[in-house]
Amino acid sequence: MKYKDIDNTDDSYISLLEEVYDVQQKINKEVQYILTGMIGGNKLSKQEYKVFIERVLYKNKFEDIACEMALHQSSVKTYYNRALKKLKNVAMDIDLKIHRE
Repeated sequence: MKYKDIDNTDDSYISLLEEVYDVQQKINKEVQYILTGMIGGNKLSKQEYKVFIERVLYKNKFEDIACEMALHQSSVKTYYNRALKKLKNVAMDIDLKIHRE
């Protein structure tokens, strides 16, 4: 980000402003991730949530998750894909709200 419209053109001041801007962008991204997890987790069904956690957090195979949940592997994949779609939609919605000016 360039700060050509500021009165103080000292390079160290501009550098500090750019650094603060970069840190703020990183914080906004982290907030977006946290909000996606909080809001998105509440939008998932119990099955979608369980499959998503087992697959992403614990790195379990679809076959193992299906066996544990007494489901067909195709059902587990469907729950997983639904969870991803819901979380993606929540993330996009949050991104729009965060960047609304």
